[in-house]
Amino acid sequence: RQALEGIEVLLFFDQAEQITQSLHGLLTSGLIGSLLAVAVLFFFLRRLGTTLIVALAIPLSIVGTACYLYFAGRSLNVLSMMGLMLGVGMLIDNAVVVLEAIYRHMAEGKAAVEATRLGVKEVGRAVVSATLTSIIVFAPVVFGGQDELMVWLQEVGVTISVTLVFSLLVSLTIIPLLTAHVLKGGRASVAVSYTH
Repeated sequence: RQALEGIEVLLFFDQAEQITQSLHGLLTSGLIGSLLAVAVLFFFLRRLGTTLIVALAIPLSIVGTACYLYFAGRSLNVLSMMGLMLGVGMLIDNAVVVLEAIYRHMAEGKAAVEATRLGVKEVGRAVVSATLTSIIVFAPVVFGGQDELMVWLQEVGVTISVTLVFSLLVSLTIIPLLTAHVLKGGRASVAVSYTH
């Protein structure tokens, strides 16, 4: 300590404020994007119950991804948050496809549990293959070289891939369960349409 007496430290450049602002901007953009996605869902589904069921896939998948990042020892940084933000729009697809299949069987007069079983069985393989196709695109980035650019892209690729895996799990488990319980007891009155 005595060796440093009389030395003044001059802070020339501080990135902390810029990084904090970037994280805040990404968080705000992600929240706005999620709200807009839910609004678009409601516009097409036109039912509050089904919209909320599908919208539930967003926080569940994001929380699952955050848990993975924590237990895998990865940090929640600008790149991983950007991956989460990009994944928000993609992770709703699985839930919408599964819900539409269940809803269509309910519109035909089947009981909620039977409609759920048939709907998931009907589109389950297609949803899994579509999700794996989206994930495999990021394989070269995730398992690529270790130069600086690939390390940055790896953060985004891993985050999006894990988010899609959790969205697949949610769409094949929680979405059918909620659909069977929330929509049971009545015939579907409005057809759900979805174009990918």
